[in-house]
Amino acid sequence: MSKEIGRNDKCPCMSGKKYKNCCKDNSLIQELKEQGISYYDEKYFFQNLNENESFKKYYECNRSKVNEFIITGVVENLGASMSYGTYPYKPDKELWFILNNKESQVEKFKSLDAAHEIQHIINHYNGYPSVGFKEQYLGNPNMPCRNISDMLNDPMVNREILKYGFDMRSYFDRADRIQIPIIETFSGHEKNTFIITICVKRYLDYKNINPTIDINDIAFINHCKSKYNSLEKYWLQIISWINQVGYENRDSAAIIFEKTIELLGYKEYIELKYF
Repeated sequence: MSKEIGRNDKCPCMSGKKYKNCCKDNSLIQELKEQGISYYDEKYFFQNLNENESFKKYYECNRSKVNEFIITGVVENLGASMSYGTYPYKPDKELWFILNNKESQVEKFKSLDAAHEIQHIINHYNGYPSVGFKEQYLGNPNMPCRNISDMLNDPMVNREILKYGFDMRSYFDRADRIQIPIIETFSGHEKNTFIITICVKRYLDYKNINPTIDINDIAFINHCKSKYNSLEKYWLQIISWINQVGYENRDSAAIIFEKTIELLGYKEYIELKYF
């Protein structure tokens, strides 16, 4: 049986404050707990990462770009290394969150992952779009929306954090090793959507590292081309649109997302979303 926290005890969120002056009467913290989220103070949450110069510099330069409280916390069996999103706190107010899997402090080897989640929030906070199901289709498996959103959102994030000295090439190599076998866990149209969007994403990611790279020199795309040749025309079409209008700002990203939604046959179900 867990010991009851005293009013004058240090708050379990590790802020360093007394419980009575911190989380004791905070309805949000209690609500998160009921949802299986253990809240921890942001400074404590990221403390391990201060030893990483790339993350430390990134955080110092960029955290203030979101002038809001961000929920930082832990979920058991998150299903991912880390995750970000919005929490519906009140009818007219959503709060950003960053969650870690199991550990109350983000592990040192996740410095790039942590920067990645923060930058996603910064981009959306400043109006960069995403996609989601139309209201009447909410509740459907979200994977197509996530794949289409990540196609542009991830490269936009990566091009920013690349400036701080993170080893992006190793990060992409690790992602390739994980994602090649993941392809076979999908089927049908969902599988095709995953392959098409991730090939576009890989092209943009490697182009961030080497602006003159030839698409035929990207191993992941060559793998997909050899196994799913019939889908190549789709990712090449999307890349052609990107080369024409870009994807670096709200308006150009919206154009690419809308064209992609129509090309992949989701126009009835999926639409642009802004956080």
